[in-house]
Amino acid sequence: VDLADKNGFTPAMAAAMHGDFDMFGLILARSANLQPEKPAADGQDLLSFALDGGHPEIIKTVEQRLPTMPDWTASTRRALSRALQAGKNDEIRLLLSKNSTPPTPEGKNVPFLAYAIASSNVSLFSTLLNCGADPNTMLPARCDKDFLALLPKGLRSYIEDDHNVTMLMLASGLGQVDYLKALIDSGANRTRLTTRNKMSALD
Repeated sequence: VDLADKNGFTPAMAAAMHGDFDMFGLILARSANLQPEKPAADGQDLLSFALDGGHPEIIKTVEQRLPTMPDWTASTRRALSRALQAGKNDEIRLLLSKNSTPPTPEGKNVPFLAYAIASSNVSLFSTLLNCGADPNTMLPARCDKDFLALLPKGLRSYIEDDHNVTMLMLASGLGQVDYLKALIDSGANRTRLTTRNKMSALD
């Protein structure tokens, strides 16, 4: 049942794509080497086909069998966006646990958590933090222009000129007291310094 065709398309992918949960279960029970993260020739992996099929149990089953990955893929990012929109905290928590880097919106460098703080999106911020997002998440060396546009000019220049700016520093610079408290309660490091200017959240 793990045998793929010349394009890397497997029976499990076919069952997932058609949303056939019974067939998918039969294949899964006999699979010795599912490799859900392995893409077919067109770049789509098993999770991508499951998302196309739309069967919630197949999607969740595939997510559970994903290995821990260093980077978010197109399908895991798509699954996270779907779970965020539907308010499926269990799936959000699962997907966050499967990736060692913070999630970012499609085509962006800045993490979702930073966008939530900068745009005062309380719902997104609380959901991510409650589902296991790292409170010590840092901004990337180069931030997206639309993210920088959300910041006041003074703070923007600090962030553009420095590195290793944390979410706690971002919330402090924006005067977002509620976010600040939530990050500290979740274990954010208050003494960490930026790389270039050696600034802390207190500074």
